[in-house]
Amino acid sequence: MKKKLGITLMALLYVSCIAVAKIATNSVEKKTYGVIYGNVVDAEAGEPIAGAVIEICNQKVFSDLDGKFEINGLKSNKLQMRVSMISYNTQTVEIDLSKQSNVSISILQQ
Repeated sequence: MKKKLGITLMALLYVSCIAVAKIATNSVEKKTYGVIYGNVVDAEAGEPIAGAVIEICNQKVFSDLDGKFEINGLKSNKLQMRVSMISYNTQTVEIDLSKQSNVSISILQQ
């Protein structure tokens, strides 16, 4: 009898731990709004710019050889994105992830 009670309590504890872990995971996922991706190009030539720095919410990424970038795990819908590159003017853009998640940024040489 005591053995059955012990096994039942262990099973109940196990199921409870799984439920708590699932609830905690869901609450973390709900705080993440999404991803933004796009490309950076030279405003005059229309050519992609590799190595441009894209900054959003204290996250920095660099554009790849095709000028493309992606930032994941954004925790807000309304953001300011800053794009900079040596010998180019820095550009700041307002982004609303509820309306767009793909952006194309054109920057001018200094």
